[in-house]
Amino acid sequence: MDGAILLKKVLIVDDSNLNIACARNALSAFYSITTATSGDEALIKLADDNLPDLILLDVEMPGLSGFQTIEVIKKTPRIRNIPVIFLTSLNYAESQHKGLSLGAVDYVLKPFTAPILQKRVELHLRLVDQANTLASINKQLLSAVDEKTQSLRDVQGTVLRFITDQLKKKGGLLGQNSNRISMYMESMLQELNNTGKANYSKLNLSALRLSAQLHGMDNNSISDSIMLKGSPITDAEFEILKSHTSDCANAISQYLMDDSVSEQHYENNPDYLLLIEMIRLASDNDFIAHAVEMIRHHHEKWDGTGYPDGMHGDNIPLLARILAVCEAYDELRSERSYKDSYSHSVSVDLITQASGTSFDPAVVDLFLTIDDLFNTIFIEHSFD
Repeated sequence: MDGAILLKKVLIVDDSNLNIACARNALSAFYSITTATSGDEALIKLADDNLPDLILLDVEMPGLSGFQTIEVIKKTPRIRNIPVIFLTSLNYAESQHKGLSLGAVDYVLKPFTAPILQKRVELHLRLVDQANTLASINKQLLSAVDEKTQSLRDVQGTVLRFITDQLKKKGGLLGQNSNRISMYMESMLQELNNTGKANYSKLNLSALRLSAQLHGMDNNSISDSIMLKGSPITDAEFEILKSHTSDCANAISQYLMDDSVSEQHYENNPDYLLLIEMIRLASDNDFIAHAVEMIRHHHEKWDGTGYPDGMHGDNIPLLARILAVCEAYDELRSERSYKDSYSHSVSVDLITQASGTSFDPAVVDLFLTIDDLFNTIFIEHSFD
């Protein structure tokens, strides 16, 4: 027998002293043995702190039968996971099926031989060890995920506070806009999970929410004279506005790949340069790649009339298609120097009308299932 299980404890429950003696003789060289001659006595011993690692349980006993005893065991949280092997002379399929249905892990027929009993006990104790090992590994993995999630949130807090501060310089509502849009985005992705169309983990949702919030930094590359303009923009200004998505995405990608990029390229916007430097320092997080994708493509349109690349349909990255609806809703609801705000119902109607032209119809349908949540987010976070 394997020395790794020498100290395991086995409780033998049988009303026959002869059967107990046979089982003890087979196992006592390898395990610590405790015995009970009835189901009632077994349950009393199982109330102690010194619990067994495995129970050998006779089926036919005076008082509580083996079946009744295991029912109590499996209903008691403290002891329900202790494996139970039935010892029985009942060689009937119906009896064995009942025992297994009640939670037993195995059957050993009496009279048994020592080698058979030893191997059955060893097998199930090994299975317990493996299950405990897997549980420990899973706990460690969950801890690692929690640590990475916290690390991501630390980066999120630093970068997003900076983004919010910078966007507020361009109009106090822009920082709130970026935060709300990230909440809409997370809600849409969670709804995809709920419908079974996606399986984003908690960590992925945190990363993608951060990616969505980073999309707001593309406004940082636009001149204040355009961003804060109270009158309609000119055609020339619109062309500049259209370039902001690709310029920002390219700048992040280039800066992340090449530390030697000249600072002179950004000398007219030192805040923008500082923000990109902060993102480069956090570039081990996956959200950066998603952020670049969303920054570049969230103004593409389903029918191909958007910018900067004129992409259409499913060629537009899914995250950018979802972000486009999220941003459109918030823009419609928000008051700007050049426009009044729209109500929730009007905003929903306008987005619905643009399904199949500006927006992916499937994404609009997803939006319509949770548009009330969008309204709640907008109301609750309009003055953060």
